[in-house]
Amino acid sequence: MNKTLEFFKKSIPLKLDRSFITASTGFLRNLFWRRIFNKTNGAYPLFVTWLVTFDCNVYCRFCSTHSLKKQFPEALSEAKALEVAEEIGRSGVWTVAFTGGEVLMWPHLFGVIRCLKSYGKRVYIVTNGLLLESVASQIVEAKVDGVVISIDAVAPGEHDYLRKSEGLFEKLVAGIKRVKELRGPEGPVLKSMTVVSKRNLAGLNEILAQVEALVDVSSVQPITNSYDNSPHNQSDKAMDPYMFGPEQEAEVREQMDRFIQHNPGFDNRYVRAFADYWFNKDTLVEAYPCWSPFLRLQIFPDGGVYHCTANDRFGKVGDLTRMSLLECWNSQEMLAQRECIRSGQNKCICWTQDSSFNAFLASLPGLNSLPVLGALPPEPPDRP
Repeated sequence: MNKTLEFFKKSIPLKLDRSFITASTGFLRNLFWRRIFNKTNGAYPLFVTWLVTFDCNVYCRFCSTHSLKKQFPEALSEAKALEVAEEIGRSGVWTVAFTGGEVLMWPHLFGVIRCLKSYGKRVYIVTNGLLLESVASQIVEAKVDGVVISIDAVAPGEHDYLRKSEGLFEKLVAGIKRVKELRGPEGPVLKSMTVVSKRNLAGLNEILAQVEALVDVSSVQPITNSYDNSPHNQSDKAMDPYMFGPEQEAEVREQMDRFIQHNPGFDNRYVRAFADYWFNKDTLVEAYPCWSPFLRLQIFPDGGVYHCTANDRFGKVGDLTRMSLLECWNSQEMLAQRECIRSGQNKCICWTQDSSFNAFLASLPGLNSLPVLGALPPEPPDRP
């Protein structure tokens, strides 16, 4: 099975229930009104990514989370967070992903999750695994659908080095095993996330083979940088040991080809384009239209709401300390940012795990046949 969809199939089962029907209706309403006409209506985004904190208990070498802590302090009280969760619960939002920072450090996490689950929402969390064993019972009791654990190496010393946290690998493995012991048939599904970089590409087959013995689903995303207001924004000097140089292009493409041949579950448009993302991003801009402002919102720790943190021209579209989520989704700034992307003026590409959905949608013939829905036509050549 295609790895891009495997996690969603297991942790977010496509049952013909009320939640799925509501999500499908919301998708079509957003597609029609927002993608085609850029008009507002009562439909909510399909997905919400909630960055609950930029605090973290590890200091990953390719992450800038700690520098964002002062810029985006946690300003949502427990009462306000539950109010937001209630709005999401009553809305057509289908899935809520909790990330950060380290989500398990946020004191309101499980109360908010229980609220969302009471409305039947799909919920998953992203964690470095350091605290996983200690909260395994709470994760299972709260009926979390999926847990994503970052695993960039299977040699404990190497993983701990990359994450600058001694003993982290052993603790995350213990946490995974504990969740497995406690969970029933309802889950949660355990998924690994491996950031592919200069440091681990050569050994990626071995890493995935061992990781897949630990978790239910494995996944990969490419090393990235220069994303404003995002953990993917370290200095060039700090990222040099992990980013590929132009002289490595041929070797990297060959290694990626071998990886895909060895792991056919990763033979999809998203993974096949990793090398293009690293060495020739411009080829992806026209081929993969952005769906973010038509399907997803991101909630920041200070209550700010964004649809994008990869392009510095797209700022905050709303503020939950004084607006509802629907007001943010329908704000004038949101309309302006949608129009920029609808008309192809953004000229940007992001390739983190979130954008694998862009690659999936681009592969659907019906959504890629019309310029307003799919890939934009090529620009005419410059005239003399």
